[in-house]
Amino acid sequence: MFLTQQGDPRSEIGTDLRDVPAYSYVEAGKVLRIPHTTVRAWCKGQWYESGGERRRFKRVIQLPTGHGTGLSYYNLIEAWVLRAMRTREGISLRAVREALDNAEESYDIDRLLIHRDLRFGAGELFLKQYSDLVSLKDSYQYNMFDTLKMYLHRVEYDEHGLAVQLFPLTRGDESPTIIEVNPFISFGRAIVARRGISTRAIVGRIDAGETPEHVAEDYGLRIEEVAEAIQYEVAA
Repeated sequence: MFLTQQGDPRSEIGTDLRDVPAYSYVEAGKVLRIPHTTVRAWCKGQWYESGGERRRFKRVIQLPTGHGTGLSYYNLIEAWVLRAMRTREGISLRAVREALDNAEESYDIDRLLIHRDLRFGAGELFLKQYSDLVSLKDSYQYNMFDTLKMYLHRVEYDEHGLAVQLFPLTRGDESPTIIEVNPFISFGRAIVARRGISTRAIVGRIDAGETPEHVAEDYGLRIEEVAEAIQYEVAA
């Protein structure tokens, strides 16, 4: 039996809920606002053509083993960081893997992409090494640093430095932090953060004919929270 978010985020047998498969590629793509085929390629690798030859790049996200299939919450955060890099520059997975290995070795951090130190020195080292590997100009490097910091401000961490809350984008880079994805609430599906109400439940009632005002009153929500829930579900 798993404990709730008020307790230790581990089961009685010591399994962190955040490391258990919970999201399909389609579900992860919905949270991240990217094609699910991209998520799959990051997790499984992909064949491609280059110079008339068929080649394959290796995955950069390691899926959990021994628990079934799908992405874990930690995988979702790793993909969130990759998505941040992808918004400004096409990413090289080979360079990501090499830069991660070097940064993690320097700072002795396992899986840096899910750790709060990505906001600080370890993250700067990782991005600098990545930029050097793909020969990015200084202007692109600064742009990527700023973008990554913006995305990481939408992630909250626990006392151990590991990701525990994600506030996905609903309407571009300036989206308010109203919608939350938390592995310990609503089975890791999107909710209105202030009240813990499922966005899917909200939209389901509106699709059934209720008005946003009535749903807001019934759940004790602000009308702007209902609007963000609708935006999240409709834009997916």
